[in-house]
Amino acid sequence: PTGDDVTLNPDTEIQTGDEIQWLFGAEDTLIAKIKKEMTTYDGPGEIFKNRLKLDKMTGSLTIKLIKTQHTGLYTLKIRRGRETLYKKFQVSVY
Repeated sequence: PTGDDVTLNPDTEIQTGDEIQWLFGAEDTLIAKIKKEMTTYDGPGEIFKNRLKLDKMTGSLTIKLIKTQHTGLYTLKIRRGRETLYKKFQVSVY
């Protein structure tokens, strides 16, 4: 529901050296990443401004005080050496 905090948990062990990207929507807009440092982005129209929290141990992404405009597809991309893993989350906010 609107106003809740929602955590997208990849249920994957993050390893040292992994590069993690969280992408949003059909356009795969980059909204958060962990490379050497953790970085979050405001997203299209700044809809995620001050709302995203990353956990560098688990790779999970928390969206604080979620709103209907946060509805959509979230893609987690993990680069591990030559391998790239993808996990997709469909979020519906009502």
